Amino acid sequence: MADFSAVDAISDQAERADAFQAVVADCVGKNDVDRLTALFQHLLSEGEGATRRVLESMPQALAALAPAPLRAFCEAALEALEPRRSSYIKLDVHLRELLSEVLQNEGEFEAAARVLSVAATSANAGSASFSDQEKTELCVKVAELFLVEEMSAQAETYVNRASTFVFNATEPMTILRHKVCKARVLDAKREFYKAACIFYQLSQTQNDDIDHDSIAEMLSNACTCVILAGAGERGRHRLMGSIYRDPRAVELDHFEVLENMYRERLLRWEEGGALVRFEAALAEHQKADVGGGLTVLQRAVNEHNMLAASRVYSNVAFAELGTLLGVDAASAEDTASKMIKEGRLEATIDQVAGVLAFAAGAEALSAWDEHIKHLCLEVNAVAEAAAKKYPAVAPA
Repeated sequence: MADFSAVDAISDQAERADAFQAVVADCVGKNDVDRLTALFQHLLSEGEGATRRVLESMPQALAALAPAPLRAFCEAALEALEPRRSSYIKLDVHLRELLSEVLQNEGEFEAAARVLSVAATSANAGSASFSDQEKTELCVKVAELFLVEEMSAQAETYVNRASTFVFNATEPMTILRHKVCKARVLDAKREFYKAACIFYQLSQTQNDDIDHDSIAEMLSNACTCVILAGAGERGRHRLMGSIYRDPRAVELDHFEVLENMYRERLLRWEEGGALVRFEAALAEHQKADVGGGLTVLQRAVNEHNMLAASRVYSNVAFAELGTLLGVDAASAEDTASKMIKEGRLEATIDQVAGVLAFAAGAEALSAWDEHIKHLCLEVNAVAEAAAKKYPAVAPA
């Protein structure tokens, strides 16, 4: 058993603290976990004055330990600290940060998240020892680790907790990471339109600390989510237009699907076609069955084709509509009924005749007016540019 009586015998508090610090350095240099753990327990039993300061400074010295000894020490130290954790919140948090990092490097992301989640909870529990930046950083890190394992429900808890402090966070990257986590949680919950809005906002970020590939990934995520979002959902078409007109969009792998949806063209499933390639690239949660034998993408395509049909037909029999959508008449009617109920399709159903009647309505006329207005502005811009470049041929 380790004996620290010689150091305990030193009467001067400063000298005694220096002597304990030397013991810590010696243990770390030799990767002597047993002696270091014994020292931690010894200091914890005293926990006053100089010995407390040695305890609280110990995490800084531990960075030099090899991963395996560091993990062993942190696990033993946290177990010893548990009964007195409320008196050593900062020490507990720092030890958990070290252990979480080791677990991440070993690929144990869920375990790393759970270890760090206790630290986040302690820091967020009204402790004045932690700034809002530190509280936000801890919560965001926990959320990121849970998201690696696609544990979106657990991640959402810490995204929401971070929302309490993020407005006072001082590090721009922490704020951006919080937004990314929020978007990924919304994506996992299949709230695709909300996720697409945040991803597209992130893709507009001007920050030298963010590499080009990360920005491109945000734009790609925005494209994927807006395609999967419910057809006819308020704001979706406008957002889709913003992404479609983004100069970088043509470089996206699935620009063809985006363009066809934005231009309200009927989409077809063809072997090796754009839809098949898009589906193959989706994440697992984006391929989930949403009921009725449909996947997320199949439902999105059916709903899109329903809206596209409304631009071509004034009314259509469900048997014919089903053929158009690639489903039976009953499924076509169910899709139409759901979209009408949710306010995403302006139409009426005649169940006796088996007919769906689309309503042109003020919204369709307004959209047409908007297209005409946009075209006129474009023509005017071209005319002005030509007049400036070739003033001799410009009308007087």
